[in-house]
Amino acid sequence: MSDIFREVEDALKEDRAKALWKKYGTWLITLAIVIVLAVGGFVWWQNYSRGQVAQQGADLVVALTLAQQDEQAGIDALAILAQESSGDVSALARINSASLMANTGDVEGAVLLFRTIAGEGGVSPVWRDLALLLAAQHSVDTAPPEEILSELEALTQDSNAWRHSARELTALLAMRQGDDAEALRIYEALRDDDTAPEGLRNRATAMAALLAE
Repeated sequence: MSDIFREVEDALKEDRAKALWKKYGTWLITLAIVIVLAVGGFVWWQNYSRGQVAQQGADLVVALTLAQQDEQAGIDALAILAQESSGDVSALARINSASLMANTGDVEGAVLLFRTIAGEGGVSPVWRDLALLLAAQHSVDTAPPEEILSELEALTQDSNAWRHSARELTALLAMRQGDDAEALRIYEALRDDDTAPEGLRNRATAMAALLAE
């Protein structure tokens, strides 16, 4: 891992930001999907721990376990669960399914599914926002930066559950646009934010140090 950061540092010193973004941009913004959804699943389980929804939650765990052994089988199982459930259960199944689709190379299909979930009124805002964030993440190398920044604006607000990840993505988009000063400002704010996840703060600390040189 240290070799990656060393190459990033060399690229910044040699003013090869464009090459840096192309090679490491996606890696740098990759969210810990399994951890995020595990936390989300725990909160969801606390809120809906009885009856049919509890069974659907167990089915979701089974599908995700299956996906660790066979991604396509996991996608198929999640698709069935999404059809047989509704609301947040269906949304969680499809969010996980879209993440697996992206992992197997169907990024376009994954982004379409993320955006579909983000636009559904019957889904809790926290899951709609997560779907929108993941759509932006997987579009970062192909969509115009201005378009993604516009989508992320609401997600960067202090009241949003995903604000730290949205701000990290915003910093990388600033780098893509050549605005290293703005990227540095965001990274420094994330570095100093005690409410941000530790892994994200560590990334922000590393990137702020590189940009400050």
